[in-house]
Amino acid sequence: MRSSFPRIGLAILTALAAAAGVARAQVFTSSAPISIPLSGPASVYPSVINVANLPQGIASISVRLTGLSHTFTNDIDIMLVSPTGSRFTLLSDVGSAGAIVNADLVFADGFPFASAIVSGTYSCSNVGGSTDVFPPPAPNTPSPLTTFQSLLGTNPNGAWSLYINDDAAGDSGLLQSWSLEFNAAAEIPVPVIDTTMTYQGRLDAAGTPFSGSADFRYSFWSDPVSTAPNSALSPQRELADVAVSNGVFSLELLTSDLGFAATTLYLELAVRSPAGTGDFVTLSPRQRIAPAPQSTFALNADTARALSASDGSPARALTTDADGRIGIGTAMPRSAVHVTAGNDAALGTTNPNGFLTLGPTAGTNLALDNNEILARNNGSASALYLNANGGAPVVIGTNAPLSGVNAQIAGGLLIESGPQDDFVGISFGPFSNQIGGGAENTDPVGIFLSNGNAFKPGGGNWAVLSDPRAKHDILPLTNTLDRLMSLRGYSYEYNDDKVRQGVAHKRLLKSAVPPSRWFGE
Repeated sequence: MRSSFPRIGLAILTALAAAAGVARAQVFTSSAPISIPLSGPASVYPSVINVANLPQGIASISVRLTGLSHTFTNDIDIMLVSPTGSRFTLLSDVGSAGAIVNADLVFADGFPFASAIVSGTYSCSNVGGSTDVFPPPAPNTPSPLTTFQSLLGTNPNGAWSLYINDDAAGDSGLLQSWSLEFNAAAEIPVPVIDTTMTYQGRLDAAGTPFSGSADFRYSFWSDPVSTAPNSALSPQRELADVAVSNGVFSLELLTSDLGFAATTLYLELAVRSPAGTGDFVTLSPRQRIAPAPQSTFALNADTARALSASDGSPARALTTDADGRIGIGTAMPRSAVHVTAGNDAALGTTNPNGFLTLGPTAGTNLALDNNEILARNNGSASALYLNANGGAPVVIGTNAPLSGVNAQIAGGLLIESGPQDDFVGISFGPFSNQIGGGAENTDPVGIFLSNGNAFKPGGGNWAVLSDPRAKHDILPLTNTLDRLMSLRGYSYEYNDDKVRQGVAHKRLLKSAVPPSRWFGE
């Protein structure tokens, strides 16, 4: 028997493609025009769309009104009723006194309504918040909703009804058509990946195709000839008693040892036949394993997909939509990354309650919830730094920052009193909340607030405008010496509570004002 490969047919059948659930947007349309009268229900009341053959689990829903016209849009009340009876006010009393002409409106969560109605995407909106009463047969209890959140994850199949009512006389309109668009997010399954590859070859004995059984030994290498240890990519493995028919054999080779390293692969085979007898003969040369051009392929990447928590709760914890937005806690993200799950990120808590945490919980981190930004250090309070390293100032309350400033606030600034021992005030320059401390030594400008009064560190005069050009009726003082001679000095100590507040110091100070005059007597 000649153990060689004069002709080798190589076929690599990859088993690495993992099937994922696919979800396509489904649109259902009612193309019958709906006339809106001068007052009262529309000509088709309700207009019904029957949705069928959709999987349970809505990931997103939007409602499109195509070709909507009305001479006084504030008169229009439009309500959508789901198959389960849930009511949704698409628009009511919106648009003020303006008219709308042949507009295309899409209703979806997360797009606030503007004052004037033009073609675009909007959230459901009921101006004023009052519950509009629709004439029968429209249901009027319970109160209608203005978001579609309650529909997510439910069964969309059934009759959807659109009610249009003009609630004031004098103006009319027309709706050309309306439609519903659903996107049922596909769960991404955990793929079962086959880590073998199929190798087919031909075995000849003395120039004649061999038939019988044979044992094979195989290994993978990064070089076509080298036997250096660092060239071996896998250990040797054996496949016993492989059937060979008319020279053709097929092997299932394990590839899990490779780790899919970014290197060219070479397969080394050794064979002995009949099976179980004799020595293995290494076949030459090693065979290059070419990568399959499409070993993995993502189908319908423009559809929404969702991933549930490992225990199934919450369902659809992570969602991507057709535009590449990521939703965490929401199936309808309205920004590049939209996080809705969470509540108060309390200082020092180890529970995952906030919306977002950046940094290790055992070190310095930044936590965000729905209305706070918390700086923390190992669960304790930490300073929150706002630095404009790029050269621009830190700006609050305006989108037109001034040049040459480090911080800018447009609008009022409120400083509230804190605990008794906390500093309350404003300091310009190096700061110490103890009078006589470092701040006073470097003479900053500071304002300490206490009981409605303002103090400078260490006392002294406030600067005032002294230019005589800014004054009038300038007269000399009389009896100046008598007034100076009447001054009497006093010594005193500040109360302990004022010392603790940092607005006074323990040392003795002199005053030329009698104590009886300190309180306005």
